[in-house]
This record gives sequence, structure tokens and C-alpha cells, in this order.
Amino acid sequence: MADKMYDPYPWFLRSLVENNFFEVPIYQRPYSWGEQQVITLINDLFTGYDKYASGNDEVLFTGTLFLRRKGKGKDGVKDKYEIVDGQQRITTFSMILLSIYYIATKRKVKETRKDMLDLKAFLWKYSNNDNENLKEECLLTLNSIDKEVFKYIFDSAFDDIKGLNKSIKSYTCKCNTEKNIISMLEKINDKLIEKFPNEDDSIMKFLSYISDKTLFISIESSVSMTKVFSVFESINSKGKPLDEVDKIKTYIFSQLNESDYSSYLNKWGQLIIKSDDNLATYLQIYVKAFLCYYTQTLNLIKFRHLSRDLVSIYGVSNIAEALKKLIDNMLECVEYYKYLYNIDDAIKLIGKSDFEFFYKLYSTINYKHPQSIFLRAFYEYENHLLTKDGITNIVKSCVLFLFKFQSINGGDSKDSIGSFERISKKFYGQQSLDPKIIASHFKDELIKNGVTKDIVKAKFNTIDIYSKHDLAYSILSILESIDENNKNKLLFNQATFILSSIKTQTFHLDHMLPKTPKSDDENLKYSIITDSNGDELLSLKEGNDFPEEVIDNMKYELFKNRILGKIGNIRLFLPQLNEVKGNQTLHLPDHEDFTTYQQIVERSGKLADLLFDCPDLN
Repeated sequence: MADKMYDPYPWFLRSLVENNFFEVPIYQRPYSWGEQQVITLINDLFTGYDKYASGNDEVLFTGTLFLRRKGKGKDGVKDKYEIVDGQQRITTFSMILLSIYYIATKRKVKETRKDMLDLKAFLWKYSNNDNENLKEECLLTLNSIDKEVFKYIFDSAFDDIKGLNKSIKSYTCKCNTEKNIISMLEKINDKLIEKFPNEDDSIMKFLSYISDKTLFISIESSVSMTKVFSVFESINSKGKPLDEVDKIKTYIFSQLNESDYSSYLNKWGQLIIKSDDNLATYLQIYVKAFLCYYTQTLNLIKFRHLSRDLVSIYGVSNIAEALKKLIDNMLECVEYYKYLYNIDDAIKLIGKSDFEFFYKLYSTINYKHPQSIFLRAFYEYENHLLTKDGITNIVKSCVLFLFKFQSINGGDSKDSIGSFERISKKFYGQQSLDPKIIASHFKDELIKNGVTKDIVKAKFNTIDIYSKHDLAYSILSILESIDENNKNKLLFNQATFILSSIKTQTFHLDHMLPKTPKSDDENLKYSIITDSNGDELLSLKEGNDFPEEVIDNMKYELFKNRILGKIGNIRLFLPQLNEVKGNQTLHLPDHEDFTTYQQIVERSGKLADLLFDCPDLN
């Protein structure tokens, strides 16, 4: 390789992989190429191969690599490199080589052929001292949440290459990154078999082409990590561009002393792993929870400003110490990040029926604004700064505010963000959240925005609830679980059970005044007709009591939205009532079928009173 610092050095794939092996350091993002990037690379290789097979001797440039030498292999000959940039591409090439080895072996290409021996030595380094390929010195080692699955794939291939497909199908993936790696390997395998379907030598000719005609520009650095990070942002291949969190990482480590690199690069890697490769999201939520409320994405420019503020926030002498403190604190809190998405774990942690319901409601309607408050609340609960009742009341206050202000009243998301920003700022620098202050704040916010009980009830009766599937289920799970015989108490366990049944479709949304009426039903004062264009129109019968806005021959879809989709006309239908009751005691109200619009109006009013006067929802 080149002697001068950062000088580019051309390496064909064979030169790259025959005497070298690589690892992706823990602080790098996991493998993230999807189908688009993988298929683009393979198609480029296929196009180059077709030209090569036709006599064109052109070289295919496949990208730039930025490497740091780590040392020697077991035999003292092979070089080990750390991949600073280019890991997505090398990982994909590793899977291509492995797939070729699998296909060739299945097609009974002799292991003793030189090209097969070379291929195996590409994948697992051959030691002259041991006279064998070394399983532990595979071509590439990953070190983030992709480490285990990638090692499993290579180890399984080493032990039984013919059974590789069976092995990967039996692997139980623990995260989306693992699923993606297996999916991309299967996609590569399918593309190669599609391109080379015949059991001839074509797959090995393709191996020869990519080994000797695909070119990388490699840049080796033996300089300090400080200089590495100073140039890292500007060195990027044709693969996935740097995310903002990668730029932030580069900035952080350009500020730290090199003596802190080993420790804090490892901590950064742990943050990637423990946030399940959602570090950008976790960083944004953490900063909102404890430091500063950014309503938009926390990019590098904003983070630079924040880093200066951290010096005074943390009471340290310089930016480097502040950034180290930030990473330490984020690592201490990241264990609680999972509770924002793993609802079952959060429910199990708190173990209260009212918490379970409100947290399930938060998840079902997919509210995002409370996440920073919830993260801090879980941290404080686990550190004995909040009680179970305290965290439950915080969750209840946040969820009910959004339910009334945004979901029912139709308030703008930007306005609700402002409400969460204001309450978050009250607790920056404070030891813990105060459930009473939070509850009072959100009640005041409703009043300030003119969201009174009467206004919410009026808005509630006008919503086309049927078209808002998750919201409809959420509202009806409450309404069907209010015990009118016991002071309108909410049966939390039943409401949670109904919410939990959305995905299984145990309950169906059903119209009481039917959306597909039979034309000969004399009890119904409307029917559907079809015009010459095939459009469905409303046909009104004599004696109907629909409001004036409903007219004959109007679009039937519009009629469904304005009239039949109202909450007063929607109920939960349970087809397998007896089967469900065997596992869960349900107290569902009886509903009669409707024949008039007035019945919808009357039920809408009753449901509005029931919902917004329920003591457990105020």
C-alpha cells in the first residue's frame, strides 16, 4: 500500500481480500444497505461481467475505502485492517463471495480447484503455520448489533457450506438489522442463481471477473484518530451518505483528547447497540428530556451550539469534558429508551392496570410528543425518584391532553409540541418531574387553547370516526368499558384487552345504521343506486329524517363519511364472543340495530357525555 499519509492506492478485489482481513469498529453504524443499494451494486457487476465476457477488458471502479492498519494475523503475514469508511460495501462484497462459494459447492465444483481454494482463503485466512483455513480469521468481523448474525453466517458456512441456506433460515433474528443482513444475503444468492442458472463454470468465471477486474481506491491511515475524524466527514463512497448522527459523532471525537478515544468510542458503540441502531432518535429524545427542547431534527449545526451550552449545564471547564459527560449520561439512560417502543416491557415494569391502559392508548394512536417526558419518567422511576402512581399520572396527563386536544378537537400538532416544550423546560436542571405540576399544566393548556368540555363534546359528534381506524378502536375500547352501573368507572383491564386485540382483529368496527343497506328493506329510508358511470349514489326514501345537507343522488361515499361514519353509528362487534369470554371476562353493552338518523344523534350525545364525564378520564 502507499507510504504517504492519505495517498490513494488502487486495490483489485483479489489483492484486497487474499492477504488481508477486516473489522468494522464498534463505533460505526451497523450494516444498513437495503435492497436498492445491494441490487444496484450486483447489477453493476453483472453489466461489467457481460462486457468482460464479450471481450471488453475494462476495469469496474466500485468505491473508496478508508482503512487503518490494526496489526497482523495469527501467522504474522496477513494484515488486519479497521474500516473507517466503506464498511457497507465491503460487507456486501463479503456476502457476494460467500454466496458464490455456497452456489459453487452445491453445484459440486471441486474443492481442490485453485479458484475454489483461493475463494475459501478469501473468506477464511489460510495459515501456512497451521496448514489450514482459520475459522476465527474470517474476511470480515462486525462489532455492532450485526456482529452476532454475521459471525453465525460465516461460522455456519465454514462448518457446513452446503447447509448454509438451512442454517440462516433457522436463525432467530433479534432486531431489524439482523433481519436485513439475512434478507440481503438471500437476495444476493437469488440474483446470482438467476444470472447463472446452469451448472457449468459460469459462476466461477464471474468470480474471476470480480476478483481481477473490480477496483477499489484504498486509503490507509496510520495517523492518530484525531486526524482520522478530522477528514472522515469528507471521505464518503458511493454508498449510503453520512447521517446527521454520524456527523455529530465525527464532531464529538474531533473535540476529545485521543487518550479518551478507546473508552468513548466503545461507549458510542454501546449506544448504537442498546438503542437498536436508532441512536439519532435516542439522542434527539434524550436531549429533549434532560437538556434542551429542539422541535426539529437535531443536526450538526444545532449540536455545535448545544455543546457550548453543555459546558455551563454540566459545570465543566471545556467542551470535551461536556461531551464526555453527555455520552456518559446517555449511556446511563439508554436502558430506558426501549420502554418507549416495547410496550409490553413497560407495562410489566409498572404493573398497574391504569398505567397499562393509558400506555397502550399512547402506543395505539402513535403519539410521539410525550416520548421525551416518558423517557425521563422511566429513568426517574427506576432510580426511585418517581413512584408507580407518579409515573402513571404523568402518562395519563400527557395522553389525555393529546387525546382531547389533537385527536378529538383537531388541534395542530405544532401547537401540541409547544405545550410539551413549555412543560419540559420547567424541569431542566430539576432533580425530578412533578406529576401534579404536569397534570395542572396540561389542563391549563386545554383552557388556553379554548378546548372546553362542551367544545370537545361538540367536535366529538362531528368526527368521521370510522375512517380513523385506530382512533375509532381506542374510543370504543373506552366507551364499551365504562361501567354505567358503578359510577361510570372505567374497566381498565377490559379497555386494555380490547385495545390489545386490534392487530388480531378480534373485534370489528360495525355500523348500526348499515353502510350497505338492502334496497328492499322497508325499515331503512335510504338505499344505494348506481349511475351510468358506475358511481354509487344515495337514494332517499320518503319519511327519512336525515339533515338538510343530505340530498338525493349525492355521492354515496360522501354520505357514508358525513352520516354513517359518526361515532353514534359505530360499535364494536365481537364475532367469537363465547371463545373470547373463555379467556377474558367482558362486560359489553348490548346494541340494537338502527333505522333512523335520530337514533345516531341521540347515541352520539350519550356517548360524548359518557366519555368526557368519566371520572377516570379527567
